[in-house]
Amino acid sequence: MEHLVHRFLKHSITLPAVEYHTLDEYVKSKLRHLNWTSQDMTHALMIIAKIRGQLRPLRHHGFDLHEFKFGFVRNSVPTELRPEVLLSWHNILNNTNKTHNIIGDIWKIASIKSVIEGRNIPLYQHKSVIQYLVQEEQQSIVKAIETAIPLWIVSQEMSFNFLFEIEGVRPIKFDIISENCAYCILFDPFIPSSEDKILLLLKQYVYEELYDSVFESIGFINVATGTVIQYDITPAIRKQLHHMWTYVQMKYNVG
Repeated sequence: MEHLVHRFLKHSITLPAVEYHTLDEYVKSKLRHLNWTSQDMTHALMIIAKIRGQLRPLRHHGFDLHEFKFGFVRNSVPTELRPEVLLSWHNILNNTNKTHNIIGDIWKIASIKSVIEGRNIPLYQHKSVIQYLVQEEQQSIVKAIETAIPLWIVSQEMSFNFLFEIEGVRPIKFDIISENCAYCILFDPFIPSSEDKILLLLKQYVYEELYDSVFESIGFINVATGTVIQYDITPAIRKQLHHMWTYVQMKYNVG
């Protein structure tokens, strides 16, 4: 079916309807290994027609089959909103766009989580909330975030809201992790306390023990002040962490 869809729908701009005899001739001449009955041919024609119907409004906005993959989905974006959502996705992927200029696009993409659960309301709410997303109050917050996160973070392979589990311990969460650093996001204008640093260090040490990886540093991104603080993990600190984690294992019978 993927082959047939690409054959009949990929290159055409106008997306003309596929007739039964056209499909029948193509299958019998090019796909002779398919022993399709008339019922099979009709079924395939219906699938192609449905995909054509979904693709037509997207084609007018310049989107093609290379934008998509075939697969089963429980719920999907409403047909009339798909061009808008795809355009928003392109805007987010474009590193030249400033975050404060694509707040509306971020709202649409963030709504996809609700769409997957079968709730389209957040996506439809975009038109009513966009006026509040571009006010100075929201813009100043976003600009502070832009300042707090260095440009190099865009080119890094990051994981956000990363969660992992270890037996006997509550699930452990990192706000952001990269290949070399674990970050905590702060929303108050304070310098990280010793407790903040120790907690983040212990979390990264447990992660390293579980996944046999090594972080070079830990960091704090303060949205309120627009600053990024980073601390190197020295051998002395790592030795202390080993003793602390051994103590936690013994006291709480972990691992």
